[in-house]
Amino acid sequence: MPQPSFTLAPGDPGALFAAADWHQTVADALTVHAGTIRAAAGSTAAFWQGEAASAYQSLAGNMAFGFEIAATKSGDAAAIYRHLASEVQRCQEEGQTALRGAQHWCDQAVAANGRLTTCRGCRPAGRPSPH
Repeated sequence: MPQPSFTLAPGDPGALFAAADWHQTVADALTVHAGTIRAAAGSTAAFWQGEAASAYQSLAGNMAFGFEIAATKSGDAAAIYRHLASEVQRCQEEGQTALRGAQHWCDQAVAANGRLTTCRGCRPAGRPSPH
């Protein structure tokens, strides 16, 4: 009986989880950086007034906002990588289970075919099978 060919889901869940961790580390660092910029700008508000102070506050706010957006996107990428890694891992595990099941039933079919061949060989000529 020919053996079927199977290909499991390709991919490296470990590498995908590592990429997720890296993106989350970047997101966390960007969030801290945005907070540092906001804190630095906020610390000058009590003693620095005027047009230059307002321009600095505005620029710092815009910069912090940009870092926050980048942090959000990096965090989103981390979540997507984690989801993908989990799905690849699940598919590979299900594929392994299916492969073991298919091998079991192929083995059962080969064994049953062997018993059938043996049974046919033992029957006296001209006598019908009792089944």
